[in-house]
Amino acid sequence: RSSEERHSVAMIELYGADKVRKIWNEWARKNLEE
Repeated sequence: RSSEERHSVAMIELYGADKVRKIWNEWARKNLEE
């Protein structure tokens, strides 16, 4: 769990919070549809 959180923080630092949020929202929507 903690490694996953660190990965998320690294993504936010790389891409910016807004872009990461959009990526996660699109990923979550795909998983919900299946």
